[in-house]
This record gives sequence, structure tokens and C-alpha cells, in this order.
Amino acid sequence: INGDARIRFGETLISYVWPVTLSAAAGSFIIFFILVIVRHFGDKRRDGQLRRRREIEHHLLIHMSNPLSDLKAVLLKDADDMEAVAQVAPPLLRFLKGNSYRTMLASLEHLGLYDWSLRQLDSRNRPRKIAAIALLAHWPKPEVKDRLATLLEDRNHLVQFAAVEALALSRDAAYIPVI
Repeated sequence: INGDARIRFGETLISYVWPVTLSAAAGSFIIFFILVIVRHFGDKRRDGQLRRRREIEHHLLIHMSNPLSDLKAVLLKDADDMEAVAQVAPPLLRFLKGNSYRTMLASLEHLGLYDWSLRQLDSRNRPRKIAAIALLAHWPKPEVKDRLATLLEDRNHLVQFAAVEALALSRDAAYIPVI
């Protein structure tokens, strides 16, 4: 390689390659830090939601042993709290029996969770729809069973599975062929 070629290569390196490399590195660092910030706030939001669910579960357990005077004000502080109650309530209801089961169902219906769950069956938000199905399994009313039976034809397999499980919990022999 002669001297002229080296000079042209050095000029090309200085005028093109280094600026492109440095700008690509700067862009990568910017994207990395943006992703770190987004992840931080996403984790913070998830932790807040988890903490709120634990708090709701705690208040529901307290309400079972010593009924709270204004359960609605204690549980429903935010717009997302109805969904959190819908996710917390089914596991609690699964272990209750007798009078405590009926009392908890009446309390949840008083909160407006029954009507909320019926509205969510038409929702496009899959986790909310599944939470509503799991909750409606504890209200074996005929219109609920019919709505759950129509959800067996949903395109999503998770929704279908939740509807099958809810119909199975209803213990109605008429829906065995549908399942």
C-alpha cells in the first residue's frame, strides 16, 4: 500500500467510520438508559399493585371476622381496585363454607362486584375477563351460567378454560354436556 492510499484510508476513517461508530454508541447508551428507566417505573407500578392486593386481601379477611362498617370505602380507593378485589376474592371464597361464604358473597355483591363482573364478560381485556369469570363461578344464577356457557366458544383458550372451571364449580348437571 502506498502512502497516498494510507492517507485516503485515514481520511475516510476519520471522516466517516469514527462519527458513525460514536453516534451508534451514543444511541445505544441512550436506548439502554431509557429501557432501564421504563423498567424501573414498571417494577414500581407492579410492586404497588401487589401491595394493594395484599392490603385488599387483609381487609377482606378482617371483614370476615369482624365486619367493617364501610367496606366499600376501605376496599375501593382507586379505579383499579375493583379488578384487584376480583382477583383476590375467588381464592378466599374457595375455602369458605356456610354462613361465612354467604356473608362474603353478599358483601362482594354490595360492593358492586357482581355487576362489574357481568360487564367484564364482554371486555377485551383478557386478565380482567378471566378474573370476572372466576368470580362469577360463585354466583350460580341461571343468567350467569348461560353467559359462561357462551364463553366456551370464545377464541381464547384461557377464557374457555376459565369458563369450563366456573361451570364445573356450579355443580349443575345440566351443563355437563355443554362442558
